[in-house]
Amino acid sequence: MTEDISKRVEHSAGTLFKPQSVGVQFVVLLAVFVGGPGLGWVIAEVLGGVSRNGQIALYIPYVAIFFLGYGLWSVRLKTIAFKHLGFGFFRAVLMTLVRRNKPDNIEEFLPTKETLETMAVQAQSAASSFVAMSLPVAAVSGLLALGLTSETSAPAQMAWVAGSCMFWGWLLSRFARRGYLPIMEEGG
Repeated sequence: MTEDISKRVEHSAGTLFKPQSVGVQFVVLLAVFVGGPGLGWVIAEVLGGVSRNGQIALYIPYVAIFFLGYGLWSVRLKTIAFKHLGFGFFRAVLMTLVRRNKPDNIEEFLPTKETLETMAVQAQSAASSFVAMSLPVAAVSGLLALGLTSETSAPAQMAWVAGSCMFWGWLLSRFARRGYLPIMEEGG
């Protein structure tokens, strides 16, 4: 994930990163899906002497960050779309129904190129949802890690688990922001 200048476009709303190919997105999605439990296993090994049930419990926070982050990202994307597209459409319908004033042309209500670029930058920035979800998961998981039996001290257990949760959220956010994770679409 090297910084390639040709893969990004500077825009007045911020930096817009070009999405990766579908194949790359699929491979990265599969890798982070498996990487969450893998990170839980690594943390269990770092802590040392964690029981099998404790290891399984350590998989949960990273998987939760992945799914909760994607869920929040999806909601934020819908909010961005409604903010930029929904109001124009709502105004057109209202003008037609209430004032009996038909729009002269459809271009009056379609977003401009500038608006679409702003939406794309905001959609990529909304990938910070993974970080937002990692904070409460890190807090709860760090406290629950105090209940683990391991070879590491209780404060170190809490620090390792909470810190790795925040790192995982940051990493997922970075992948999503740079176009390495696909935007999930709902089927209809």
